[in-house]
Amino acid sequence: MASWILPVSRGWWDRLDVAAFRFLNGSLSLGEWWQVFWALANNRGTDVFSGTLILFLIISWLWGRPRDVQNMKLASLGALLLFMGAVIMSLHPLIIKWIGYARPSPTLVLDGVFWLDKLVPSIDAKVADRSSFPGDHAFILVTFALFFIFLGPWRTAAVASLLALVFNLPRLVGGAHWLTDGVIGGAIPALLVVSWLLATPLGYYLARMFLPLVRGIMMLIPERLRIPEHRL
Repeated sequence: MASWILPVSRGWWDRLDVAAFRFLNGSLSLGEWWQVFWALANNRGTDVFSGTLILFLIISWLWGRPRDVQNMKLASLGALLLFMGAVIMSLHPLIIKWIGYARPSPTLVLDGVFWLDKLVPSIDAKVADRSSFPGDHAFILVTFALFFIFLGPWRTAAVASLLALVFNLPRLVGGAHWLTDGVIGGAIPALLVVSWLLATPLGYYLARMFLPLVRGIMMLIPERLRIPEHRL
């Protein structure tokens, strides 16, 4: 973060941003099939798809565990979602209004770019943002990946990490975000959130606070609709 903020080293990040964008966005010259693929990947519906995959990942993480373990895991997840929501609601206003930093996406700054919405007009693709920093999309995906790296088995952690990488790429290829929108504005806040929650007592206390609520909700769900538990 310091190397990105300090003027003496910021130039390296800026050159990396431009190089990454030119490489990824330039790949759209490969052909129509490639353009259609990335236009679909930048459609809002893909966010629903990625959210569904994360939901299935959570279910697999809970599947077959004893009910008490499931409840505690769900309480930990509730603490994570609470913290994530607080950061998302505060981070962007903090940067824009208090610090006064705003950066448009590369499609609005650089010349000679490939506009997905013009190449594939039949698909509503996100290709620009007048305030692209920080990358909320990257923050959410990386936070979930780190959460499973800490608490999940290695297979779950590997799948979560792969999802974070795959679903961050469309915004970079389409040009809605710079590389550092995700690396500096997304991954670093994600590291802080997960560190505060899982490397300090804060996450445990928040999870204990959520536990009675989770138990109450689970009692309202019919047994046949609950995630199967392990029975001795």
